[in-house]
Amino acid sequence: QGYHILKLALKSNVHLNTIFFCKKLFKGKKYLELIEKSNSKNINLIEINDYIFRKIAPTPDYDGLLATFYTYKRNLHEFKYKAKIKIVLIINATEQVSSLGNLLRLADNAGIKNVIYSNPNVSVFHPGVIRSSLGAVFTVNIFHAKNEETIKWLKDNKLTLKFDDEEKIDNFLELLNKIL
Repeated sequence: QGYHILKLALKSNVHLNTIFFCKKLFKGKKYLELIEKSNSKNINLIEINDYIFRKIAPTPDYDGLLATFYTYKRNLHEFKYKAKIKIVLIINATEQVSSLGNLLRLADNAGIKNVIYSNPNVSVFHPGVIRSSLGAVFTVNIFHAKNEETIKWLKDNKLTLKFDDEEKIDNFLELLNKIL
């Protein structure tokens, strides 16, 4: 939902299915331009009235744009690591939708374009994740894996880890010892 997120989705080549829009709620000319751009990409466009829009919108931040898209999932084996990639963010088993979205937004703002989501508990396409990421789910490459796969991938690519606290280091080392 929202102009900014929809604009990022269109740029990222996400396969948008349908855009529901209400001209009465638009906040400027750029909204009509976005609808016209969407029309040229063969996306279903459905104009609805403001009453219906308010009923189907997931949040009360109404700006007249709401889209559905086909979800996808990239597995870690699809990640073609190159030595020039300096930082890969690993997010492990996040349970809060806003936390996952915030971490993806942080990665995007820091220029980190590759994220491994290890032992995922929340869909990266949950509306709350998309909203809190401010659309970063469409601009960051997100790869799914289990912890064991992540550890093997790190080892195979000769990458080192940085942790934000010592307890996590101990948990990781314990898991590593079980695998090796």
